[in-house]
Amino acid sequence: MFQRNRKINLQVNWSLNINDEAEVRINKNFQSFVCVAEGYENLDFTKQDVHNYVWKQRGALTKEGNGKVLSTHLSKMREMNRDVFFDIDMDDDNRIKNVF
Repeated sequence: MFQRNRKINLQVNWSLNINDEAEVRINKNFQSFVCVAEGYENLDFTKQDVHNYVWKQRGALTKEGNGKVLSTHLSKMREMNRDVFFDIDMDDDNRIKNVF
């Protein structure tokens, strides 16, 4: 499988995005595609391709400001455990100045 011949089609992209939003781990994501394709040899991409795609998409979401993303993540942690405390100082562009 030469790198230039590997590709992730639109249906796989859509599934990866949905599963990532549902917080399905990348390994489990990839294994589901292996099961559907009935083997590794029937896939047009590798596990590393899936990993790279997911991280690229996550990075694209954080370009608007890492402070906003971190604040959202910590808020989700607080919902799961009320003992979590955090304080974030951000500038006007949602860039992090201080985190406690």
